[in-house]
Amino acid sequence: MRHWLSAGFLFSILLSGCTIKVTEDRVFLPSEAAGTQISIDDGDRVLFDLNRANPEIWKDYETSFDTGEFTSEAGNIHYKLARNGEVNGPLFIYCGGNTFDVPNHGDLAIWKILPFGDVLVWDYPGFGESEGEPTVIQFRQAVRALVSSADTFRRNSDQSIILWGQSLGGFVCSEVAAQFDQDLSLIIETSAPSAPKAASYLVPWYLKPFAKVELASELVGLNTIDTLDSMQLDILVLGGRKDRILPVSLSRQLHEQLTERGHQVRYHEFQEGTHFNLSLEDGFESVIQTFLASLE
Repeated sequence: MRHWLSAGFLFSILLSGCTIKVTEDRVFLPSEAAGTQISIDDGDRVLFDLNRANPEIWKDYETSFDTGEFTSEAGNIHYKLARNGEVNGPLFIYCGGNTFDVPNHGDLAIWKILPFGDVLVWDYPGFGESEGEPTVIQFRQAVRALVSSADTFRRNSDQSIILWGQSLGGFVCSEVAAQFDQDLSLIIETSAPSAPKAASYLVPWYLKPFAKVELASELVGLNTIDTLDSMQLDILVLGGRKDRILPVSLSRQLHEQLTERGHQVRYHEFQEGTHFNLSLEDGFESVIQTFLASLE
């Protein structure tokens, strides 16, 4: 999530005080996906250059890919599926943040998760190459279609499914979980208990004394705690102590509230973790492997 207020608007708030209405188009930002560009190297080779993967990295996992679309009421939704040829692991369904799309960031998400199993990344409506509009209604239409298509992405009927949501994707993956009629596990990375809890972080700290943040009614229902309330899931919550977008206090609240609702929740906080870099932190792979082992 990004701060979106112009300098003139900030000045008017400071002078007069007002209510800032956070609408869907301030939360879902498909047009900004191409603006987030990441380069990564491991000292020996370039892994990603401006979001583009070095093809050599896929050889590490004997990776095969499939791309396509599934049909929803919102329109056709684009996906990319990566198979790990060396690991007989679960299928991870990844739900990205509010500037995530498959063309720009799909391979980054796949690379993060591929060591543990197969990975499905998909665009939200209006993002990347997918049809539709970035609204809560159409997100939910896409979620229903994704769940209906889930078996077509599994290697076989015995392959387990783990949902992995980052930032906004934590809310989306909880909606996915609620639609399934089978046991699932869930990993929630640098997210929040609900959109209302996150709302105040959509404005800079120095404006909070002067402005009240009000969520559009369509966004109020984005609530991981309530969405999962009738379920009992194994959940791993990941937080970054240096997260400046959704502060780590929100990940801690998410852990506490999910535990209070009866879920089996593990929590790990990365000391140097930011909103986006947890997979590069020491111990990341061990944290994920320990969680996966607990599910066996």
